[in-house]
This record gives sequence, structure tokens and C-alpha cells, in this order.
Amino acid sequence: MRHALLALLALSLGTGCHARFKKMAPTLGDVHPEVHLVTQPNVQLGGVSGGGVAGDVVNLVQVGRSYELSRQLAERVDTDSTSAELASGVVDVVGEGPPFSMTADKGGSVLQIEVVDMGMEVYGLGAPGVFDYDLRVRIFRDDGKLAYKTRLTCTTAAGSPDAVAATLFTVNNAKQLKEMSDEELQGAFDAVAHYCGSQLGLKMRRHAG
Repeated sequence: MRHALLALLALSLGTGCHARFKKMAPTLGDVHPEVHLVTQPNVQLGGVSGGGVAGDVVNLVQVGRSYELSRQLAERVDTDSTSAELASGVVDVVGEGPPFSMTADKGGSVLQIEVVDMGMEVYGLGAPGVFDYDLRVRIFRDDGKLAYKTRLTCTTAAGSPDAVAATLFTVNNAKQLKEMSDEELQGAFDAVAHYCGSQLGLKMRRHAG
């Protein structure tokens, strides 16, 4: 999973000029969002740096726990729901424009959203976990011409770890994740997906001028 700063939102801004997008945006007409999953929900638990043999053992255990939790997430999280929420977040923000409009109807221009990473990440052993999404985004006109591309990473706190545990870096993220009900877990992923979609909508409107 990509490492990002622990924050409500981390944006991966493109380095290229958006002058072409500003010019092409008014010609897009109705844009239909399509969400494609390149990955499944996963967990990356934090380890320790150094520590010799003991540290190696801890890191090995964390890798095993990460694998098992990732397997459970793949079974518990409805990715059709998260994909729908992601698309809905974009549509809610962009709406009927300007500079272009979003529609649930297929045909015309396409907003292609690839989810290249999603899940829970912990930046160090015992640190509070975060839910994050990493998106690769492209817009193609109805003639197939690429009009826009960008990357976006959205991050938000996972669960409600005890304040003392968070301060002392003794949060048991694996335990917290297991204790979340299916409804709580789905709600967390759906909420971040919708929020991420809304931030993508704002970013596109900003880049379109």
C-alpha cells in the first residue's frame, strides 16, 4: 500500500499542465463514471525497523497477520457498494456542470477511475491505522481521445483507538479491525469512497478552470 502522511486527505497532484484539459472540458458533454478495481481490500500492519532477530520475528508475525486480515476483508467488504459510492461522490459534486456534466447513463465521454489500492494501513507498530484509497483517473472523450489524467489518494482515520494507546503507540489495529461489525466495516469503506469521489470531483473542476 502506498505510504502517505497521516491526515484526513492526501492529494497526489499531477505535475503536467492542465491547459489542454481546460480547453477540452467544455467539449466533453455528458461524462459517465466507470470504476475499475485493480486490487482487493487489503491490510498492511506496521512493523519495526532494526531490533535484530527479535525485530525480524515481529515483522514476520505482522506480515502473517496482514495476510490473514486482507483475506478476511476481501470476504467482508462489498466492493460493488464501495465502487458505487465512489462514483456517486463524483456525480454529486460535478452534477450538471460547468464545465461538463456527469451522468449515470452510459455513452459519450467516460471517466475511468481505477482503484489501485484500498484498505487499512499502519505506519508503525502500534500506531493508529488509517483507511485509504489510491486512484488512477482518466477521462476519454467519445472519440477516444484522452482529455485528462490524474492521481488521487484519500486517507482517513480507522476506528476509534483509545487516546492513551494512540499516544503510546500501543494500538492493537488487528484486534480493532476484527471487532468491527460487518455494517461498521462496510460503512467505513463506503464513507471514504464517497468522500474520495467528492474530492476527485472538486479536483477536476479546479483543473478545468
